[in-house]
Amino acid sequence: MNLEALLVALVLVPHSYARNRFFQLYRWPAAREVRRRAALLRSLIADLSADAEAFVLQRHGAEITISFDRPAFDARRRTRLSERELTLLVLGLQRAELPPPRLAALGALFEAVEPGSVAAATASLSGLLQLPGPDR
Repeated sequence: MNLEALLVALVLVPHSYARNRFFQLYRWPAAREVRRRAALLRSLIADLSADAEAFVLQRHGAEITISFDRPAFDARRRTRLSERELTLLVLGLQRAELPPPRLAALGALFEAVEPGSVAAATASLSGLLQLPGPDR
């Protein structure tokens, strides 16, 4: 199973793998981490689409740290992402059809993503998703 493709699918189309139809996916330990990361990315997309302010993006080698304030909750959020996760975050924000002022506020995030990385992330979906057997 291509876990990268699964992450892309669960971020962009979260209800595509229902528990009743893909039961093995929910029993497989490696997929549990992918589902958790996908949920984190979807919540970041929602937060950044809503009212995030004081947005800061920092690179630490292969990891990226995103920090921002949520004034509605009087909270600050900080999350570490991989390059692939950052690409999926940007792709999710692009699909959210944000108003121009919101897009301008997140400009540094869009500039941080390599131009071909979005195509590479979605290309991983082209293969068939095969679930592991019960013995894995």
